Amino acid sequence: ITRGIFTLSTCVFPEKCTLPLTEEDIHEGRCHLSNEGYSVSKRVLEVLVRFYREKYNYQWICIIPTNVYGKYDNFNLASSHVVPSIIHKMYLAKATILLYILNTYYCKHFTIVKDEIFNVIFSTNLPSNGTHINVCSKICMYIFE
Repeated sequence: ITRGIFTLSTCVFPEKCTLPLTEEDIHEGRCHLSNEGYSVSKRVLEVLVRFYREKYNYQWICIIPTNVYGKYDNFNLASSHVVPSIIHKMYLAKATILLYILNTYYCKHFTIVKDEIFNVIFSTNLPSNGTHINVCSKICMYIFE
């Protein structure tokens, strides 16, 4: 395969990283310990893609999608991610007014799955110029539970 798109995750970024996240920050510190094995494997994938691109001139790039959510997401309160969990809690509350206080401690970026699919397809038409693509909004959501 001489042309390929590989997906990383925002967990490749260091736990304590300044915002906005940039591709240059990937290896600038220890990743979050809560999913260290997954994070390290994604970092290794980035290195593999970079070396194969340099050695074999493959048109390989990595895209770094943000937190993705969508229609067929996991809405289980015990195991879901942030957005599906909030949607489920709002559904259960029905007429109750919910108030989510914004907190500067936990910054997250979110993308609905259909937009992420567009980003992947769009990326197939980009020239591989040796950079990775951080598919992340400049808008950061701060979350407090």
